Amino acid sequence: MSKSIVSKLGVLIALSMIVLAGSLAFVAIKGVDRMSQSVEAVAERMLNDDIKNKNESDERAADGYGRAMSTYLAWISAGPLWDFNDAALNEYAEGMLSVPNVSYSVIYDDKGSPLAGEVKAGDSVKAFEAPIMHDGKRIGSVEVGLNIAYLEDLRLASVATKDQLISSFSSEAAQTQSSITGRIAFIAVAVFTGVLILNVLLLLRVASPLRKMTDVVRDLGEGEGDLTVRIGISTTDEVGRLGSSMNQFMEKLSHLIEDVMAIASRLGHDSETLSDLSRSSKGSIDRVKEAVEEIVSLSETNAAAVEESNAGVEEMAATASSVASASERGVSASAKTFGFTKEVAKEMNDVVEEINGVSLRSQKNRERISALAGAVESITGFVGAITGIADQTNLLALNAAIEAARAGEAGRGFAVVAEEVRKLAEESNKSAGEISSLIETLASHAQDSIQGTVEEEKALKLVVERTGQLQNKLRSSMEEIRLVDGVMNEVSELSTAQSMSSTEMANAVDSIAQGTSDIVERLGGIGSFTEEAQRAFESVESQSQILLEGMEEMRRHLSQFKV
Repeated sequence: MSKSIVSKLGVLIALSMIVLAGSLAFVAIKGVDRMSQSVEAVAERMLNDDIKNKNESDERAADGYGRAMSTYLAWISAGPLWDFNDAALNEYAEGMLSVPNVSYSVIYDDKGSPLAGEVKAGDSVKAFEAPIMHDGKRIGSVEVGLNIAYLEDLRLASVATKDQLISSFSSEAAQTQSSITGRIAFIAVAVFTGVLILNVLLLLRVASPLRKMTDVVRDLGEGEGDLTVRIGISTTDEVGRLGSSMNQFMEKLSHLIEDVMAIASRLGHDSETLSDLSRSSKGSIDRVKEAVEEIVSLSETNAAAVEESNAGVEEMAATASSVASASERGVSASAKTFGFTKEVAKEMNDVVEEINGVSLRSQKNRERISALAGAVESITGFVGAITGIADQTNLLALNAAIEAARAGEAGRGFAVVAEEVRKLAEESNKSAGEISSLIETLASHAQDSIQGTVEEEKALKLVVERTGQLQNKLRSSMEEIRLVDGVMNEVSELSTAQSMSSTEMANAVDSIAQGTSDIVERLGGIGSFTEEAQRAFESVESQSQILLEGMEEMRRHLSQFKV
């Protein structure tokens, strides 16, 4: 029996429905698969880009941090290394270990030998080196090991989060895709008993939420990166679960971007704090430099005063030498007088004349000794001036030590120099006291010499008055002459001692002058050290600015996402 047209139409409609249902099922399955692949690829690409930018920013921040720490350690170690202060170097090296993420710190001399700290090698430790400079010369180096394990932890955490999100999304998408495929197959079988309109409505119902998800994914990949957009699907079927999974993925991605932005903000704040600290330290160095210049000026004035004192002492030494020569001539004359006394019995008149000559020479000696006493008194004034200069130098050293204490660690080297200046001033004051004591002794001997000379003149006058009795008292006269000879020897010895004391005073003043010159030179070295410290702080400030610019660049990249 031939089939009727209706049956043929039914078969044709059935075949058409089968082809249509199969085609729609094939299209729907491919659409879901491509959508899942597209969403997964876009999400993975976005996460990889974000992780790459975050890792590069973290590495730049770590490098800037390591260079800043090594530069800072090199700067603070310059003074103690120059002064061979091993205790301070050990303190600085140990202090660096309390800085976050610093594994070790080592200070080397100019030959590369370690002076403080020890190297702790490791795969997660990155070394940063910086030279130690003093007066423009390299006197050593430092090495700071930064533990960068936290960078690897951040990388692994980011990758793990990404893999977890992708895996979760892929798993849920696969489950959803499988479920949708089953439903589509069931619908394709049920199409045989349905109507074409129902199939069209069903296809529209399935295709509408898929288009929404596709639009959202396209906006993430090509639009402004708005992570606040959510897929508005309220159904509980497979398409609804797929949309819910997509919303959960975007929520987690939004939190990840927020965390990255918060870390960038904290690093930017730390960079600004480091820059402000560098500017503040640079201002302190400027004030220290001004104080050093003022001390140098006062030290130069002190040196000029010491030079003037030196000239006065040298003049006194020359006078003392003249007195010693005169005393030696007096001793020689006394010896001749004793020889001439033997001829008194024969030539009495010659004896009287000779005695008168001796009296005149004795008066001259007394005048010279009086002049010596006056010179000794003038030396007392010079000693007072030296004492005043030493006191002023001591006061300046005390002020310099106070300023160094205010400067803290930056003024430690300057405090050492100020202490040396104070000790030198104390030694100068002590030397001045010893010179004053010698001058008092010299003055006492000068008065004794004057008194002896006066007595000698009286004795000579008595000899002149008793010239007539000289023959009967010749022996007494010779004894008196021996006494005169002893007094003259004593005067000669005192004069020689005075000359030696004057020479010692001149040497002491020369030592004070040399010490003052050394002070000026050391203060000049401190001035160079403050300039070098200023340049170091400028370098730290520059590195902080570079770090801050890197943080700003990362903020600009992250600002394209709306969370």
